[in-house]
Amino acid sequence: MATVSIDPNEDATSPDIRKAKDALLALNEELLEKITAIPSDTPIVMADGKTLSGDDVRRLWDKVKFVVTTKSFGPGYGGSFDYASGTSYIRADTVTGWDLFPSGGEFITLHELIHSCDHGEAVRQAMWTKYYNENKDKPDYAAKYRDTAEFSEVEEYCYFGARAIMRQLGIADFEGTFDHGYEYGDLDV
Repeated sequence: MATVSIDPNEDATSPDIRKAKDALLALNEELLEKITAIPSDTPIVMADGKTLSGDDVRRLWDKVKFVVTTKSFGPGYGGSFDYASGTSYIRADTVTGWDLFPSGGEFITLHELIHSCDHGEAVRQAMWTKYYNENKDKPDYAAKYRDTAEFSEVEEYCYFGARAIMRQLGIADFEGTFDHGYEYGDLDV
């Protein structure tokens, strides 16, 4: 089962932090029941044609950690995913903002789950390497990454994967708007 905690640098009594943690805990319970019911060998197809099985999704769900924070990760970032530890440092306002929309909480939570899988990490690494090789000699190249097509590819891949899992779980598609869509695959690596 995914774990949910509060960043130790945060005020755990803050209403915004508590609200976000409680929302993630509720999503965790809701999603756990549905994820447990996915047949083991059911293929869930990602944007690049690779698949996750029901067993894969359960393994990912069992190891992912959500840490609620108010830390800023830069303009436009709702958090940061650390692949090595399987930890999503997710901003409280990201959780409560997405959760305002039907299926929004499920969508952003499963989006983070895709960041935790090998497929999602491979896309992140490929896009960062492509961007880095083309921009490493430019001033502030790292700070500008968020506004690039390469960054969009990573987010699009994770959004596509989240939607694929939601459909398998019988959860309605998220219909809100966001900066990056589902158009993964428009860049060559």
